[in-house]
Amino acid sequence: MLQRILLIILVLYAVWRIVSAWGRRLRQDGPGADSFSRFRRRTGHGSRVQKQPPEELVACSRCGTYVPARRALTAGDGAVYCSTSCRDASELAAANDESGA
Repeated sequence: MLQRILLIILVLYAVWRIVSAWGRRLRQDGPGADSFSRFRRRTGHGSRVQKQPPEELVACSRCGTYVPARRALTAGDGAVYCSTSCRDASELAAANDESGA
């Protein structure tokens, strides 16, 4: 009886070792979803990524939201807007001010 228990434990241990080694190899070789995980940063695999300088942010003239300068919309008077809705609302407000004055 004791021999059977020891044999089962030995077989389970061998299977566990094989499966864990196989999993480690898949994790290291595959470029899966963990390509920028802690493991890759620790081993230096992610160092090939070029770091870009931070992008300049500008504030919307209407609502004050900060947006990247390359995505900002500008008007004829040089005002900067975060979206077409802010730009249109500002132009509508300016048109109402001119007609009311």
